[in-house]
Amino acid sequence: MDMIWNAISQVFQPYMILIILLGNFIGVVVGALPGITGSMAIAILLPLTFSMSAAEGLMLLLGIYPGGIFGGSIAAILLNLPGDPPAVMTTLDGYPMAQKGEAGRAIGMATTASLLGSLFGILCLIVIAPTLAKFALKFGPPEYFMLCVFGLSSIAAVATKDLTTGFVSCLIGLLIGEVGMDPVFSVQRFTFGQVDLLSGLPFGPLIIGLFGLAELLRQVLGPMETLHLRLQQIRKVFPSMKDLKTCMPAILRGSVIGTIIGALPGAGATIAAIISYNVTAGSDKNPERFGTGVIEGIAAPESANNASVGGALIPLLTLGIPGSTITAILIGAFMVHDIYPGPLLFVDHLDIVYVIFIGLIVASFGFALFGFLSARFAPLILKAPPAIVTPLIAVFCLVGAYASRENPWDIGLAVFFGVFAYLIGEFGIPTPPIILGYVLGPLVETNFRSSLQLSGGSPMIFVTRPICLVSLILTIVILLYPIWKARLHKGILSDRGSLDKL
Repeated sequence: MDMIWNAISQVFQPYMILIILLGNFIGVVVGALPGITGSMAIAILLPLTFSMSAAEGLMLLLGIYPGGIFGGSIAAILLNLPGDPPAVMTTLDGYPMAQKGEAGRAIGMATTASLLGSLFGILCLIVIAPTLAKFALKFGPPEYFMLCVFGLSSIAAVATKDLTTGFVSCLIGLLIGEVGMDPVFSVQRFTFGQVDLLSGLPFGPLIIGLFGLAELLRQVLGPMETLHLRLQQIRKVFPSMKDLKTCMPAILRGSVIGTIIGALPGAGATIAAIISYNVTAGSDKNPERFGTGVIEGIAAPESANNASVGGALIPLLTLGIPGSTITAILIGAFMVHDIYPGPLLFVDHLDIVYVIFIGLIVASFGFALFGFLSARFAPLILKAPPAIVTPLIAVFCLVGAYASRENPWDIGLAVFFGVFAYLIGEFGIPTPPIILGYVLGPLVETNFRSSLQLSGGSPMIFVTRPICLVSLILTIVILLYPIWKARLHKGILSDRGSLDKL
């Protein structure tokens, strides 16, 4: 008990609070900037922690972690430009809400859901870390493969009313993810002799082109009235009791999903956001509402991706296994101070463990503070004249594309994918499944090949393992549901027509 009070007194020192808030601020800003991720910010600032104490250095980096994940929702809602892959799901309903004049309400709910999801994940980290870590160890390559297949199938089914266009979009994303070197045989794929493509297509220019530049083209080339958004109602930043009551089931569901998925090494916040959004949409009485500006469509992915923070730290602290890219970088921060994550961490450095627990709680409220402030002031950007805002966003996108790797080649990639996304959008092909196919594609390929190696080439490994079988059944259900619903709706209309004739 004395150790807990010592940790509380250590975290709540003014200097430590400032460090956490600084990390939150950096994380939120970086997360909102397309092309710059929270993992990049942590990697860049990691050397600064070498001269700090272990507690101070970890608090700075752990402040950036949840702030970066949340920050992606701001640009996703205001500009349809997700700063991080998990925020792709937030664009589906967040940007339509901004177009309706509800940007402040959308960011307020994103902040609240992120805060509640983060606190839930941290609580699970504190209470049930060993149990969830043992469950995560049951996931091998076959389980990860089926989990990714479920994620791709569900987003294809939900992202658009037409299942075919959804699958086409996912297929495009999977093909884009194949560009570069083969992970097993080191053979070039789809590089066309370009050295810049050997490491694959970079995430920053890709997402900036697909979402940012494509949206600008739609605004410029579309009817003039589409350039003008309604003035934003920002008087009420905090969610109303009605919105909280409406979104609470989605928040609770997303928090549970995010924590569990986050605890799976390699899964991460993106898969958590995908599954949470699709489960929420699929369980709704009117799933066709999602994608048109439904507030539950913000609460579900935002609660999940922030709950994954606590979940990702579970295998890191208890087993020494990174649950995400960011936690892999955090291992370096621990080792610099001669602290090695794993079972012995709770024996040799229990004081640091308590500091981490309490610091994460403070960090959650810290990024929520910046979130509510952004909800109050960020929507003001949409009141600016389009003739000024549109060129500025275009410049911002091109600079962001260049800044991701400081390579002029990336500017051309962003422009190419912007034009490409605009053209396929004219045929009704959605862009969110593309980026999710790109993110999950390498995981699908690697785990599929590893699974076949384990089974000696037999595909039966994907149905004989319990977790794989459950994922397969869920995939089939989510794919057949739209077909069944369409036939049911057609049958109802047919019956009504027969009655009208009578």
